[in-house]
Amino acid sequence: MTYDTEISEKKKHPSALFGIVLIFFLIAVIIYSGKSREVLLEAMIMCAKTVVPSVFVFAVAGNLIGSGVACFPRFLTLPISKIFGVGREGAGALLPGLFAGFPVGVSAAVRLYERGAINKYELCRISAFSCTPGVAFVISGVGEGMLGDKKAGVIIYISVMISVFAVGYFTRKRSLPKEDIHTAFASAEKIDLPGALAKAVTKSGSAMIVMTSFVLFFSQISFFITPLASFTAFPELSEAIIKSLLEVSQACRAAAELDKTLGMILSAFACAWSGISFQMQTFALGGKYFGTSDLVRIAIFRLFTALSACAISAVICKVLEIT
Repeated sequence: MTYDTEISEKKKHPSALFGIVLIFFLIAVIIYSGKSREVLLEAMIMCAKTVVPSVFVFAVAGNLIGSGVACFPRFLTLPISKIFGVGREGAGALLPGLFAGFPVGVSAAVRLYERGAINKYELCRISAFSCTPGVAFVISGVGEGMLGDKKAGVIIYISVMISVFAVGYFTRKRSLPKEDIHTAFASAEKIDLPGALAKAVTKSGSAMIVMTSFVLFFSQISFFITPLASFTAFPELSEAIIKSLLEVSQACRAAAELDKTLGMILSAFACAWSGISFQMQTFALGGKYFGTSDLVRIAIFRLFTALSACAISAVICKVLEIT
């Protein structure tokens, strides 16, 4: 056996292992097809009622900013620029992403990067800190809809935002790295407002489809993995933790079944981390521009943000004596 053959055989093992896992997954879907369909239907209804309505219009606005036909005034972008260590153009994409939620900021940042308006460092920073659910989803969907208390949603959102701003500030670089900007489309013909609007709506619609697809896929993954929680000492808590690592909406639903304070703390973690689902959606929107190290860096930022939001929400609950 030659060295090249040995290397080739080693490369085949991960694919074969994944193939075996995929076969077992499909068999499970067939065996539990009835319940599997119910889970998918619940996820689709949630996306239609909560996720898409709370994000779509903001996604269009973010794409318009990314296209260069609209921008925020300096008094709004300057503080964001200073806190997160990005330029004014990048701050214009990050600002709606922070408050409207994913995929607004990431989508706008990818458009700006394609136009050569921001560099790779800014693209990663914006993607890391705008990869959270929006204010409408957290307060109305999670707080009022799942936890049954809008005030709980406000506390969760405040916890997440404090964490995002704190981690963003303490991890920023004092001066913007002088990296080469992406210029593949920088010389493209400038798009007028009607053309930019049409493109923004189209791209936003595509992003909604991507987002819904990931929610559906991870609802299935969650359905087959969470039964493992029954083998632990605290099955309900273990189930909520597993779901919080995978997909934010499923996680918040599971957290709502726990004690109110614990449910709020775990929901804050889930909203700040946003699940592997959001991390993969980030890759889906700008995968050709992200390397493995970029995605790892984004995930680390998200994890620090999630742990901070978890601690902040616990402190707020303690101060307000929420039980």
